Amino acid sequence: MRRSRRTAAVALSALAAAGGLTACGGSSSTQTSAASQGTGTQQRISALTEFAACARAHGVPVPDPNSQGQISGAEQLRQRYINTPEGQVTLRACGGYLQRAAAQLTLTNTPQRRNVALRFARCMRAHGVPVPDPGPNGQINAPSINQPSPQVQQAMTACSSLRLDGRTLAQIATGS
Repeated sequence: MRRSRRTAAVALSALAAAGGLTACGGSSSTQTSAASQGTGTQQRISALTEFAACARAHGVPVPDPNSQGQISGAEQLRQRYINTPEGQVTLRACGGYLQRAAAQLTLTNTPQRRNVALRFARCMRAHGVPVPDPGPNGQINAPSINQPSPQVQQAMTACSSLRLDGRTLAQIATGS
């Protein structure tokens, strides 16, 4: 169960902090390969809708996603609840929905996006978090990172200002 909690926390960050990065995050024009695939987008929206309903049932006020699969205020909710008991209970109970949604979301793999992912990984390592470089698909796979730890949270805050297309990672992921 401990591993699933970490994986769910990483999935939460993927959705709330970096779109396709599974470690760390708008404008309404988030560009994802899933967004160009109707089925993937619908599956992501379905999983996020189930997550939102589950989270609300556990006391975390997560709104339903919009038609593009974005949850308004996701980064703020993550920051507010990730280290709270109700946030942890919600992740344990509802994290599977986030994992399903994250599986449908991948950033378009362009050299610019891969460069941002690489800069993000280097930034996290500079702040003491052992995040690997992104793979060939531009994604960072870091399931063993203890997301709720203060060190990881501080590193994510320090690295979240990295920009792509004029937007921070948080803005890209949340569509706000």
